[in-house]
Amino acid sequence: MLTQRSDGTLVQNLSATRAIMPLLMQTRTESAVYFEQELDVTDTMRFIDAWNDQHPGQRITLFHVFMWAVACGLHERPRMNRFIAGGRIYQRKGVFLSFAAKKKKL
Repeated sequence: MLTQRSDGTLVQNLSATRAIMPLLMQTRTESAVYFEQELDVTDTMRFIDAWNDQHPGQRITLFHVFMWAVACGLHERPRMNRFIAGGRIYQRKGVFLSFAAKKKKL
């Protein structure tokens, strides 16, 4: 069928407030929310050091822990894992994380 997507399913029975969101925030920049938060990662750094000492071949960093936390959040709250295409709201069929990084500083 031409209206189906391979990456998500159309969300049915949305509340009126949610249904008008694509009309209120029409671009990515309008719908972005930025905030600052300070986190104490002292215990996390101890965990990372202990893990790396016990598993020399499977070294982890704070970035790995952060990505794991984001994935857990999306699994626990699937309504955060939605997207808009063609003015319709879709639920993603899975949790997918990606990032881009420079190999070296110029």
